[in-house]
Amino acid sequence: MSFGGEDPNNMTLRFLNLLIRCHFLENINLKVITGPAYIFHDELIMFINSVENRSIELIHNVKDNMHEIMLSSDIAIVSNGRTVYELAALGIPSISISANNREDSHNFSTIAGFFKLGLNSEVSDNDFIDTIVKILNYNKRLEIHKRSISLDLKNGKNRIKGLIEEVLTC
Repeated sequence: MSFGGEDPNNMTLRFLNLLIRCHFLENINLKVITGPAYIFHDELIMFINSVENRSIELIHNVKDNMHEIMLSSDIAIVSNGRTVYELAALGIPSISISANNREDSHNFSTIAGFFKLGLNSEVSDNDFIDTIVKILNYNKRLEIHKRSISLDLKNGKNRIKGLIEEVLTC
């Protein structure tokens, strides 16, 4: 779970709290990633310390190995910004939640086959939990994985270079 470097709405704590309440996730290892400008760090640590019998790893201020963390995950829950492109390139099935109206106008997550829940303030607890249930289905995750890697995001620079060369030779 990662909601960007700042997460001013504290989506991290809201959705972690919902995940903790889902008893069907008791054996799931949770990774919570916060950025350098996340101001609710102490509150989050207090919450995590209050949770018993759950595996929650807090990773603060990732600098270089975000892709390794992503690759070690079966699913991701993220804001609807640039991270969805990275997750799609890696084929990681994801749920995206928009932090603001600008993010909500981005539609790439749906193109990648991800579950886009919309604007944070409009996402109900039940919709979030229902989506967790859906993404836990292995066949659904496999479908999302295949769709997202079919977008071939890893060769974007070469594809753009080819398009430019095509235009220049016309």
